[in-house]
Amino acid sequence: EGAFYPDPLVAEAAVQPASLYVQAGAFSNQNNAWALREKLSYFNNAQVYTVQVGRQSYYRVRIGPLGRVEEADEVLSRLVNAGHRDAMIVVE
Repeated sequence: EGAFYPDPLVAEAAVQPASLYVQAGAFSNQNNAWALREKLSYFNNAQVYTVQVGRQSYYRVRIGPLGRVEEADEVLSRLVNAGHRDAMIVVE
């Protein structure tokens, strides 16, 4: 049959590895974000990340970056079981 020729544009594209996080919450009030981060201090990689959407700042409480999908699943399960029902896995 025919030979396989890779698409040169795809072959040359730089692939940035994705980072996995579990987002426990997002707040418009920075104090609320820091309070949740303190509650989650048993996760030694819980951080508050600020993002600007239009003129509004939001404060995301995330755990990570995590190394594997299985690790993200475990963290998500622990958060949901602890009552953080809106927690979600985020890939960036």
